[in-house]
Amino acid sequence: MMYTKLPLELRELIYQYLYLEDGPIPVGSYHFTVYVPEPLRSEDINPPAHSEPFIVMPEGATKQDHSIERDGNIIYPDSRLLNPAYLGHAVARDASMYYYTSNTFTVCTLENALSDFLFRDPIHNFIGGETGLENVEPLGLLPIDHIRNLEIRVKYEHYFTYLTFYEELQDGEKRFIQGIFDALHDFSRRISPANASRLHVEICMMSASIPLRDRLNERTHMNVLEAIRVPVYVLKHDLGADIKVIHYDDHLSPFPKDKSAIFQLSKDQWSKEKSAFEAANIEYSPMQYLATRSTAPSESLCLIRDRWGLRFAFDASCTHPIAEFGRWPNAIPETTHEPLSSCGRV
Repeated sequence: MMYTKLPLELRELIYQYLYLEDGPIPVGSYHFTVYVPEPLRSEDINPPAHSEPFIVMPEGATKQDHSIERDGNIIYPDSRLLNPAYLGHAVARDASMYYYTSNTFTVCTLENALSDFLFRDPIHNFIGGETGLENVEPLGLLPIDHIRNLEIRVKYEHYFTYLTFYEELQDGEKRFIQGIFDALHDFSRRISPANASRLHVEICMMSASIPLRDRLNERTHMNVLEAIRVPVYVLKHDLGADIKVIHYDDHLSPFPKDKSAIFQLSKDQWSKEKSAFEAANIEYSPMQYLATRSTAPSESLCLIRDRWGLRFAFDASCTHPIAEFGRWPNAIPETTHEPLSSCGRV
């Protein structure tokens, strides 16, 4: 077979030409379509139109591409050029290892996109495809064992569109926030320390703030921050991943904001927060700190200051360090929040 006769250096040159992409490779169908919550899908329901206001982008800024078309110039994980039925098992396995190790992949938190992509044999990308595939053995690898650069998109730029599907706004809000946490929590629970320590993760919070609705925008943003909080610290302190958090919102700023600095807890402080939950025999959930439409502004300020050290919800750096006070490191169930008088720091 010609493949076995080619020296490794030449094979890598061929792989570099065929499989190395200039930018992140989108994975999962929700990069390419407006998301409809699963319980509400039917032939009779169409997603509401999502209008994008005209935004003038200054020189040097890049507007995020939310198009719904796959780029025909990108090699996706389900490409024929990675299919063992087309390449043969040995070549497909070798090429796939290079492909996953050498590229950056961008995956959404919606539904099972993360776990389906990272923790399944790539043979699943081709099931139902070419004739004879059922006779091709799995490649015997998992993408998570090879990927070194991963972008996780926390997509809530259509957040308010999603909620129009629910009769009760708060019910839709809770489902959406819990879904973000569940996807990231599952990822941080399943990845091994060895893989995490070799991984650069960029969590991209993607929002579209509503003009003149500052309190609503801030409350939504803080809820999403709370949903990613524990997975970020698990990846950062427990697993040793190189992690970055970026916020994209063309309505707030033409440039992305690096929010990594607001995850300021030291490893010792993170251990103290985990111990507080263990001592109270409570399993963490973002619902315990959910700010709803009925949450008083003063209570929201308590959460922003005590748990994050922020002055304002959209700040990219902390005003003061986290200290044992008020909402930290206490594990406070949603139904037993302390009175606002306990949050006295200003």
